[in-house]
Amino acid sequence: MPPLLVALLTSSCNRHQMSGGISDSAFVAAMAGLRRLPVHSMIDSASRMAARDSILRANGLTAAQLEAAAAALASDPGRAAAIWDAVTRKENSPRDTGPTVQGADSSK
Repeated sequence: MPPLLVALLTSSCNRHQMSGGISDSAFVAAMAGLRRLPVHSMIDSASRMAARDSILRANGLTAAQLEAAAAALASDPGRAAAIWDAVTRKENSPRDTGPTVQGADSSK
């Protein structure tokens, strides 16, 4: 297989994965869920942490993985902007819709 083709295939496959193998769709779903948390109605930090952990678990992530993926996005501002747009759309959409990142992995 020609080296250019290998490089293109590898980059297109990796495009849907972030640091630690997190998919774009898992990151988007987790961030949208976290942004939906009703911060002002939670009584204490323990309840906020429990809600956060529940959202991360539902998306198969840890806080460390989410932070590493966010840090990795800093090196690609264009992709970060597209991902953040998807987070915002998902946050403001009905709860059961799929990911909306153009060119992102639609499976979790």
